[in-house]
Formats: sequence, structure tokens, C-alpha cells
Amino acid sequence: MSSELNILRRFKPNQDFPAYIELLNQVRQVDGREPTIEEAQREFAELFTLNLEKDRFVITHPEDKSQLIAACDVWQISKNPSAEFSFVEHPEW
Repeated sequence: MSSELNILRRFKPNQDFPAYIELLNQVRQVDGREPTIEEAQREFAELFTLNLEKDRFVITHPEDKSQLIAACDVWQISKNPSAEFSFVEHPEW
């Protein structure tokens, strides 16, 4: 496996939260708007339904592993057979 493929890994809360927040801020700057109250509430609520170490994956910058260029959440809602999926990518990528 090439080193370029080794940039996808599971989220590590103790290590990744600052970079994750920075990634979200970069995306919001491009969008040019703050999240609505409903969007902010949903993001907050998702923290309680996600197992961050199991359900969130990150893609690190190939040259600086402390920077995130994308994040993906995949989780099942209760006993529903379907799953929720969210993906955020740094605007420069």
C-alpha cells in the first residue's frame, strides 16, 4: 500500500478536535454563513449519538498529519437499518 493511502484513519478525539473544528470553520468561511440554530443543534446532538472513535473517519494532509483535509461520519440511527452519512472537505481540496 502506498503512503498516500495511509492518510485515512479513525478519528482520535484527544488529538483531532482542534483540527476538526478548524476544518469546519474553513468550510463555513467558503459557505459564507453561520449554521442555523437547527443545524448547530443537530451537530451538537450528533455528538451524543456518534461513537466518535468508531463512527468518524478523517483524512489527514499528506505532508502534515496534524491537519485534516476531510472528515466523514457514518452511523446507524437507533435500530433503523439505514445509516446517516456526512462528509466535509477542506475548500482547498
